[in-house]
Amino acid sequence: MKTMTPLVNSTRLSLTAALCFLLSAISACGPTDSVDSAPASPAVAQRALTVSGEVSIGMFHPLASQDQETPAIGVGNGIYLVAWKEHIGGTTQLLAARVRASDGVVLDSSPISIDGQSDSYGRVGEPSIAFDGTHFLVVYSRLDPSNHSFNENIFGRRVRASDGALVDSYPITISTLSKTDDTLHPSVVFNGSSFLVLWESLIYPGWALYGAYVPLSGPPQNPLPNFQVTPNAFNSQLALGSGTDSLAVWSEPQGKIRVGWFIPGVPQVILYFTVAESGGSNPSIAYNGTTFLVVWNEAGGIVKARRVRLSQVKGQPFSDTSFTVAQGATSPAVVSADSESFRVTYHATRNGVAQLVSTRVLPDGTVAPNAEQALATTPSTERPAFASLSTTQKLVAYKQWIPTAYYSRIMVRGVSDVQECLMGQPALVLNGGETLTVECGSGPYVDAGAQAFNGCGFPLSVTGYNTGKDSFGPGPNTSLEGTYSVSYAAWDSSGSVNATRTVVVEDSRPPTLTLKGPATSTHTCGSQWVDPGVEATDACYGNLTAQVWHTGEVNGWAEGTYTVTYTLTDSGGNSATPVTRTVEVVDCPW
Repeated sequence: MKTMTPLVNSTRLSLTAALCFLLSAISACGPTDSVDSAPASPAVAQRALTVSGEVSIGMFHPLASQDQETPAIGVGNGIYLVAWKEHIGGTTQLLAARVRASDGVVLDSSPISIDGQSDSYGRVGEPSIAFDGTHFLVVYSRLDPSNHSFNENIFGRRVRASDGALVDSYPITISTLSKTDDTLHPSVVFNGSSFLVLWESLIYPGWALYGAYVPLSGPPQNPLPNFQVTPNAFNSQLALGSGTDSLAVWSEPQGKIRVGWFIPGVPQVILYFTVAESGGSNPSIAYNGTTFLVVWNEAGGIVKARRVRLSQVKGQPFSDTSFTVAQGATSPAVVSADSESFRVTYHATRNGVAQLVSTRVLPDGTVAPNAEQALATTPSTERPAFASLSTTQKLVAYKQWIPTAYYSRIMVRGVSDVQECLMGQPALVLNGGETLTVECGSGPYVDAGAQAFNGCGFPLSVTGYNTGKDSFGPGPNTSLEGTYSVSYAAWDSSGSVNATRTVVVEDSRPPTLTLKGPATSTHTCGSQWVDPGVEATDACYGNLTAQVWHTGEVNGWAEGTYTVTYTLTDSGGNSATPVTRTVEVVDCPW
């Protein structure tokens, strides 16, 4: 077995910091390095999120000779395997190290060389890791030195969790497609009987998503059978669901995000559907034991999400619409899950500081107030890696720029997401604004409601007063101008909270005047002319015919042309468009 090396470096962190790295619910421990936290709400704290000090996972070589990037994390049997790309002397290697989840100890005194055969072109792609119960399979893309056309292929190599030994003498060749220009971005998951690997390949006329199954004992044949998942697809990610089913998410042109359902051994998607029609990129997916959460980035730094479940109707959307997780993200987001919540992690600038932040999403899709919490201060905009072994044992890996040495290193922090509440007072948030203006006569009042959360960020029931759907009042009268109040309250054993919405019903639309009878008519001289009148209606006040004024009279005993004009102004000061009637009096006998 390799020598166990503490993850924390004694020259960088104190003993207290090392103890705080223990990924357990030790609420007294906090970050030892400076972490710029998101502003805390005075009313609610999500959870007692504990973040360890920042530690370099790959400090195995002289600092000036390496540049590290694109971390990946696999987890199994209480072990994290962290893999990364490392640039050394004009070449790129793929390295890894094991971290014990219970105490944060690095179990390898020297890095595990996943691929030390990279050529002078330095083309080793981003890794992805899955665990089969005994071994980690690390998959990645690389220019094959024996491939004189300089095409990339997908390779894999297994690492035994117990001692870090490489099981395969040489990397397993996973992609076996011919006539490819590029083969990139693999993703892997273990489905109980084999590893499912997906990747994107550029085969004229464009990109397509391909896959292969890698058995537990390594490939039984060379080459491995490959299959096309779908054309015009890229940036795939995989997550294992309950049993052996797994879902993959990928991007398509114009930003469409799709999810596909796989079952073991079947070289095709059983069912797929769209979770975002356009504008999406860099999707990620995780499973919490009952529900998948798909996240993706949109323009302007918006991070969106949508829940998906495999149930009686496999792979149907959990909800009809997506929801916003965060704004202002400067990197692709990654999602992980435990039995109680999802964590969506990404880079963002908050209060002028470039940070690595994480937002907690509840299983029902709720993003509670102040759900975003800071994990580290870093200028990186590269997608981080985040793995959850449990609520109290998580690991985040990310690229950190070292400005004094002009290189980047992969850093890790332990994260404990314990269940204790920091503050007891609940919080209440109105859906919509505190003041709502409603047009008089627009129809029944529909209340937007409110959301409440306890001190841990879990939803509370909200009681409404005068919403129109409770027994405490009829609700704002949208047929009568005025100012109305709608109130909300929530409470639990720690306290109560209230909020009030002001609803202003106002009339801004003018009434309508409609002539009865023709607008132009002829009257035979010698009798009284009878005015057919008008009809006056108002959306707010109803029938206002009795309030209509008119100017002009018709003399039924004198020939001539007469004009009658009708006007109306309602009590809200809105004037109707006047209407006019013309009457021609003719044929007087005198």
